Amino acid sequence: GMQWGEVPFFQLLALGGPKFHRGYILGRHRDRRLALFQGAYRFPIYWRFKMEVFGSYGTVSSEDAFPLQNGHWSMGAGLRILVDKGNGLHLRVDYARGSDQTGLYLTVGEAF
Repeated sequence: GMQWGEVPFFQLLALGGPKFHRGYILGRHRDRRLALFQGAYRFPIYWRFKMEVFGSYGTVSSEDAFPLQNGHWSMGAGLRILVDKGNGLHLRVDYARGSDQTGLYLTVGEAF
């Protein structure tokens, strides 16, 4: 993503949180430009339980160029429990580790 003009600090693009770039506090890395590569693989375990492994690499920049060597990696795994089969609603428990931080997430619904 990219932003132009005067942007208030708390509206700058941000890495982190329970959906994008798990393992970092949302907003720890902010700026006017953001690049994020993220992937996940979900697979069934037993009955209503699934597992997910995921990883991401992201960076923020004030310039149009993204110095990828200044980016931050994140990887982790999570458990999915199907709580409402009719609507496909899952309870998620994810643990992620970043290059300098970790995160534990308990949420309802899928990350993406």
